[in-house]
Amino acid sequence: SVIDEGNWASATQATGEPTPSSAGSPELMTVGGLSDNTTYYFAIKATDEAANVSGISNVPSATTLVSTPPGIVVNSIFGNTSGWRGGSNISSNWCQIQKWPASNADGTLGEFSRTALQNAINTTLQSYSDWTAKVIVSQVNWLTDPIPADLGPVVALVDLDWATLVWGSSTAYTAGSGSWTYNSTTYPNFVAAVSASETGGDSTIITGATWAAEWNTSLPGACWDIVIEVPKSLITDYIANTSAMGLFVGAEKSNGAVSIFYGNQWSGEANIRVRIDPVVEPGPKLATGVITGVTDSWQTVNLANTYTSMVVVCTPNYTNSSSPCVVRVRNASGNSFDVRVQRPGSTGASADVYYMVVEEGVYTVAADGVKMEAQRFTSTVTARKGSWSAQNAGYSNTYTSPVVLGQVMTANDANWSVFWCSGSSTGNPPDASNLYVGKHVGEDTLTSRANEILGYIVIEAGSGTMGSTGYKAGRGADSIQGMGNSPPYTYNPGAGSACSIGIASQVAMDGADGGWAVLYGATPVSQSNLALAIDEDQISDSERSHTTEQVDYIVFAD
Repeated sequence: SVIDEGNWASATQATGEPTPSSAGSPELMTVGGLSDNTTYYFAIKATDEAANVSGISNVPSATTLVSTPPGIVVNSIFGNTSGWRGGSNISSNWCQIQKWPASNADGTLGEFSRTALQNAINTTLQSYSDWTAKVIVSQVNWLTDPIPADLGPVVALVDLDWATLVWGSSTAYTAGSGSWTYNSTTYPNFVAAVSASETGGDSTIITGATWAAEWNTSLPGACWDIVIEVPKSLITDYIANTSAMGLFVGAEKSNGAVSIFYGNQWSGEANIRVRIDPVVEPGPKLATGVITGVTDSWQTVNLANTYTSMVVVCTPNYTNSSSPCVVRVRNASGNSFDVRVQRPGSTGASADVYYMVVEEGVYTVAADGVKMEAQRFTSTVTARKGSWSAQNAGYSNTYTSPVVLGQVMTANDANWSVFWCSGSSTGNPPDASNLYVGKHVGEDTLTSRANEILGYIVIEAGSGTMGSTGYKAGRGADSIQGMGNSPPYTYNPGAGSACSIGIASQVAMDGADGGWAVLYGATPVSQSNLALAIDEDQISDSERSHTTEQVDYIVFAD
C-alpha cells in the first residue's frame, strides 16, 4: 500500500542504501529480491548529522514484470493408447487419434476443441499482444531404433473423412529397444502438414516449423517431450474449419510412409496437448497516434499492446482561434487509457490530441536499441505563478543530451494541472545532471491540488528506432512564443523520413505566468517542420502572449 507517516514504521526497509553524496546531488539505488507482477511503493526519509529526521518524501510506485509468463495448455482428450501404434495398416491405427471429437457424445464441447483453443488464445491476449503455439507429445519412444534418417515428425490437421485419408504406401516397422535419444545434428528440422478439407492423399506440407526435445520431470515418470513450434495458421485454420476433427502428430518417411509416435500415459496426463504461449515483446512497446476532436468529456483509447505499467505522454493540437486547453489522462493501465481536454477554469474545450505510450522501464542501446527511461512519479507539490516548485527526479540512465517529455497521468483532482520540468533552476531546462519534475496551475487562483502521478520519458537526443518505428528526438532553440504573439513558431526536426506524429513538452519556465507546449495548426508535424506555440490559462487575465521558451520533442516515422 502507499507509504505515509502513519505506516512508515511498519513498511519494509530496503537495504544497501548508498553513502550520501553532497547536498542536492541525485542518488541511485537498486532494490532487488522483488516478486513478479507486484506493485511496490518507495519512500525516503533522511537524517542529518544532528539526528534530525526529515519528513517523508514523495511516494513513487512501480510494478515488476512477469519474468516467465506461463503458457496456457489445452489437453487432448485422447485417453487410450492401445491404437496409437505404427505398423503395416496405418489408416486403422490412426482411427482413435483422428476421432478426437470437437464435441462429446452428449453434445457438450470436448476439452480439446476449437472453443478451448480460442479461449486459450483470448486469455493470452488479455495480458500480451501476441502468442505462439506449440504441440507437445509426451513420453516419446520410437518403433524403430535408431530413427530412420528419412523420418521426420509431422503435425496435421485432419478432417471428418479420416477413413480415406491415406499417407502413401503402407510400411511395416520392426519395434526396436530403448528410448529415442535426441540428436539435433541428425534431425535438425521439422515439417508441419495441414489437412483442412482433404478427402484423401497427402496434405499440403508447411515448412518453417521447428522442434526440440525437452526432458519432462513433471509426469510420474520422467520422459522426453517433443515440443513442436507450429505456424499460427495451423491453429487458426483448425479453429475456423468446421469439418476438421483434431490434430494428428506422427512421423513421415521421405517416401510418404508414416509411422505413428508411441505414447504412454500416466494419471490421465494427455499424450498430446497444445500450449498457447504469450510473446513477451522486448523493449518499450511503443504506441503512437492522434485522437481527433477530443472534447471535455472522457473517452477511452484502446491500444494494440497490453502494458504492465503504462506511461502516456500527450500534446494538444489547436490554434489561437481555440480556447486554451490541457490534456487530462486517467485509468492508464492494461491496454487502454482515458483522455479528455480541459479548459483551465472553464468548460467547452476541444482539440486533437497526439500521444505516445511506452512500458515503464529503463532501456539501453545494447539491450533495447534505444537509451531511454519511462517513469511514473508521484507529484506531491504544485507549482504556480510566483512559486515554481518541483521535485528532484534524477536519472536511471546516463545522458549527454536528455530530451524530456511528460504528462499529468491521473485525474485525482478535478481541477486542471499540467506537467512541467526544469534543470538546476526554474529557467534552465533539464541537463545531464539535473532533472526536476512537477505539475503547475499557472495563474489559477485555486492553487492547491491533490497528488497526481506524472508520466515522463527521458530519451537521448538523436535518431534511432523503437521496435520497428524510427524516431528523431531533440531540443529546440529558446524561440517558441505564445498564442497571443505570432504563432506558429517552428523547429526543423531533420527527421530521416516522412513523419506526421510527434510529441512536444515545454522544458523550464521563463514566463512568469506559466505555460505549456501546443502543436499548432492543421499539419503540425512533418519531416522538416514542427509547428509550435506556448499557451497560458486565462483565469486571471485574458492575454495569451508569452516570452520565448524551449521545447523538447520527438517525431516518429510514418
